[in-house]
Amino acid sequence: MCKFLSKRFRHELVYRKLVRATCTLLLACATLLFAGGAGAQVPEAYTGIWTEGDCRTSERFRLMSQIGILDVIPVDHDPKIQILRIEDALATQGSLQVTLSKGGALVLLDQTFTLEDGLLDGVFQKCPALPDAFALRLSAAAALFLAAGRAFAACENADAMLCVETAVAMLDVTADGQLSPAEIGRGLSVQSFFDAYAAEKKMIASLNEVGSAAKPGETLSIFVAQDMVQRADYDGNGSLSLDEILLDQGSAEATAQMLRSLLSGEYFAVWFDGPSYMELLKEIFKEFDGWLKGQ
Repeated sequence: MCKFLSKRFRHELVYRKLVRATCTLLLACATLLFAGGAGAQVPEAYTGIWTEGDCRTSERFRLMSQIGILDVIPVDHDPKIQILRIEDALATQGSLQVTLSKGGALVLLDQTFTLEDGLLDGVFQKCPALPDAFALRLSAAAALFLAAGRAFAACENADAMLCVETAVAMLDVTADGQLSPAEIGRGLSVQSFFDAYAAEKKMIASLNEVGSAAKPGETLSIFVAQDMVQRADYDGNGSLSLDEILLDQGSAEATAQMLRSLLSGEYFAVWFDGPSYMELLKEIFKEFDGWLKGQ
């Protein structure tokens, strides 16, 4: 697969942009649905994992971050998922008023959340992890969803280098300052999940259907990640350092500006000029199938 990827995209502008804008792409993993928000500040007390009932056994839970809200709702043994980005927010004593939308949708929803005695809306309690039944398939997405909120805050309010460092750190599972193919692949896999939800026409979608639609991207992500590392791993240690990520991007300020542009609404147009990650993967699968038949 890596041999195919190298041969297939060696001279294509899209893939050169993909590699050159690695850091921007990685931040998009969990924020692509929410780019374009108004930069509202959600108080830390509201962010995190909230469950209705027991932390380990609940089937109804909510993730809140600086950039959006992810809800999982049990419906006839087929859990539903809704992911809305926060366009605007106003915190008052004991409540949070937000304006929500689905990605670039024109439909705006106004909602008020309350926080009293440690309970969100009187029924949700904050938990350290997802319920057991959802941990395997949603833990990575949840982790990056919440980390993207912290990256959002850093890029909005901090200096350029801190913005870039925070964006990279949200994928750096081992906290060694390097991004391995596995860590990059994890981020791209999560992006496939959010891409699959974004493709849904409904505000509330079947979690199982979204998961199935994301499978091709999840499968190919590690191969794309390996090829990305091979093309930018200048010291040959098998991982990407911050210096290697920044090497062809100019200054840290230039990279930070790309991240801010992504978060403020320029979305994939910053470096892709159109196709989403899932669309690119579909093209790769089609070409790969033809390539295999020709071997």
